Parts: sequence; structure tokens; C-alpha cells
Amino acid sequence: MTAAQSEILLERKLTSEARGLVQARSTTICRLEKRMDELKTLSHARSVLLTSQRLYSTKIQETAQHFKCHLEERESTLEKKELTILSLRRKSVTLDNFRSVLHHYVQRLTKDHEPMSKHADGLEAHINAMYKELELEYTARKCLRQSLASKDVQVHMLQHEVGCLRDHLRERDAYVASLRRELAALVPMTTKREIETAVKTAYLKYVATDER
Repeated sequence: MTAAQSEILLERKLTSEARGLVQARSTTICRLEKRMDELKTLSHARSVLLTSQRLYSTKIQETAQHFKCHLEERESTLEKKELTILSLRRKSVTLDNFRSVLHHYVQRLTKDHEPMSKHADGLEAHINAMYKELELEYTARKCLRQSLASKDVQVHMLQHEVGCLRDHLRERDAYVASLRRELAALVPMTTKREIETAVKTAYLKYVATDER
């Protein structure tokens, strides 16, 4: 084998080895490019997922804020309603206390009014007795006047006496009417002090005056 042939064989061997290395590198480059494409796809997917998670997180925060505002409004409304209920309960207690006091006051007035009613009934009976007495007296006077009418001598005296009797009856009628008005004025009175004052005035006006 000549030197030229040996050199050719050596070049062929080197060329073959260089081709193997180039092919191996090409395969490696293709593998790396494929891996880069996969990484790009994975990176894009991660970016999309991260964006979606950010949007979901923002939406959750907005929803949480909405619920927070809604809960604050409900708490404020509940607080106002509780204050209103408390105020109504206080008013109810006040009304119950006022009703109890008013009931006690009415019972006391009724109890105080009973003696005055009995006293008024007694005065009414006394007035009726006085009326009957006046009627009997008037009837007796009338009979006496009729029995003395035949006596011409006593006509003038009897007429004068009858006139005096009529004046006396008018005074009694006025007296009884005044007393009735005084008693009628006692009916609408409600306080014990007013009733006592009115009764005292009527006593001084009618009873004490007659005693004098």
C-alpha cells in the first residue's frame, strides 16, 4: 500500500468520524430544539394558568369585599332594629307603669267618692222630706183659709196671712232650687279637695245660716 492510499484511507476515516460527529450534533440539536419547544409550550401554559389564577383571585377578592359590605350593612340594620326594639320596650314599660298608676288613682277616687254619694243621697232625702212637709203645711193652710172664708171679719187677716205664706213658699222654693244647684255642682267634681270645699260652702250657706 502506497503512502497516497494510506493518506486517502485516513482522510476517509476522519471524514467518516466527522460525519458521525456532525450527525450526532444534529441529533442533539434537534432534541434540544424539541425540548425548547416543549418548554415554550409549558411556559405558555403556565402563563395562561397564572393569568387565570390571578383573575380568579381578583374575582374572589371582589366577591369577598361585596360580602363584607353586605354584612356591614346587615349589621348596621340589625343594630338600628335592636335600638328600635329597645326603645319600644322602654315605652311599653312606661305605659304599663302609667296604666298601673292611673288604675290606682281611679280606685282611690271611686273610694273617696262613695261617702259623698251617700251624703248627697241623704241630702236628697232630706229635701224630699222638706217638700212633703211644705206640701202638708200648704194643704193645712189652704184648708184653714177655706174654713175661715165664711168669716167676713177675718177675711182681710186671712188674705194677708196667705200672701205671707206664698212669699214664704217662694223663698223656700228658691232655697230648695239653690240647694239643688249646689248639689248638682258636686256631681262632676273628681278631687276630694274640691268636694270638701263645695260641701263646706253649701253647709255655711244653708245649714249654718238656718241655725243662726
